[in-house]
Amino acid sequence: MFLATRALVRTVLSKYAGIPSADWRFRTDPQDKPFVLAPVVDPPLWFNLANTYGLIVCAVSTIHSTLGVDAERIDRNVEAADIAKQNFSDKEQRALLTLPPSEAGEALLRLLDTEGELRQGPRHGLIGSAPVVFL
Repeated sequence: MFLATRALVRTVLSKYAGIPSADWRFRTDPQDKPFVLAPVVDPPLWFNLANTYGLIVCAVSTIHSTLGVDAERIDRNVEAADIAKQNFSDKEQRALLTLPPSEAGEALLRLLDTEGELRQGPRHGLIGSAPVVFL
């Protein structure tokens, strides 16, 4: 999946900038998030990648340097109760525990997305309201 992810980001950035995919050079920041080192394009391009079994996601922005994207399998087995205790209010925990196990994993991931990522953002503080797309 590593090679497919890298090929995807090069192809997508090239579509935005009209630059051959082999010309892109990348580095990582202190949090290991990759960024474009070269070539310098105007407007600048920022991107973020995520992957899970059978899916690679690449988000690109010409406006926001802090861009987040996540991909999670909703059919995987998760310990919803344990994760909920660490992240949610008592009311949210009770609501999750009333769901059948077959629905708890998806509900948990949706709560994590809306409660965590949108309210606080990963390591970057408050980011305001952002679009959420579930595919």
